[in-house]
Amino acid sequence: MRTLFVLGIVFGSLSLFASEQSETVFDLELQGGVVWQSRNDYRVPNPNGTLVGLDQFERGPFSSQRVYLGVHLSPKHHLRLLWAPLSLGITHGSANPVNFNGTVFAAGKTLTTTYVFNSYRLTYYYENEFESSLKYRIGFTAKIRDALVRVANEDVFSEYPNVGFVPLLHLGLNYRWNDNWQADVDLDGLAAPQGRAFDLALKVSYGKAERRISLGFRTLEGGADNDKVFTFSWFHTLFLGVTLGF
Repeated sequence: MRTLFVLGIVFGSLSLFASEQSETVFDLELQGGVVWQSRNDYRVPNPNGTLVGLDQFERGPFSSQRVYLGVHLSPKHHLRLLWAPLSLGITHGSANPVNFNGTVFAAGKTLTTTYVFNSYRLTYYYENEFESSLKYRIGFTAKIRDALVRVANEDVFSEYPNVGFVPLLHLGLNYRWNDNWQADVDLDGLAAPQGRAFDLALKVSYGKAERRISLGFRTLEGGADNDKVFTFSWFHTLFLGVTLGF
């Protein structure tokens, strides 16, 4: 509750600033859809733990939700908040013992693995025109990764949380056919020796600035390989969206 209060003050202050520059416009976009996994590998600890590929047991579909909240500070300067929760529960067997996070799970027993990867992001981007119907975006994203892997059977359980900050670049393109139809490409991504993360979305929207519906596809890939953990995943999402401007 305190966090929401602070965010309300921040965005309220930004709206006052924006009103001096141009018409204040907030965007609230709600997305819902289905997600499949084509890769979801983890090994904890690395390199002595057991490598497990959750995609070998179940690829989906699973449910997917996202919430975007944006404010246009001026025609060219913008901020965007994202809440993107993701939680999968997969039940599977194992013919061999599984060493996870210092706990050994006996072979032949059913395991339940909970995989959580929640993402919170704040993006600033600059938007300008190539031409009247085509705009580009460039900026940066501050991402908080709130991840967890929990493995349990009927006797024992162990979990490995992983919360951290991830800086990303933001790029985008928007093409408008006419007053109602537009297409958008949206990318947050960066690669480094510590790991990588790429979130690429393509969507087509219909409607005005005050109310739009959209259909899109997203692919999300990334992971890390270090002395504590090996984890790489690749998710694909088909989503419907509703955007309200106010």
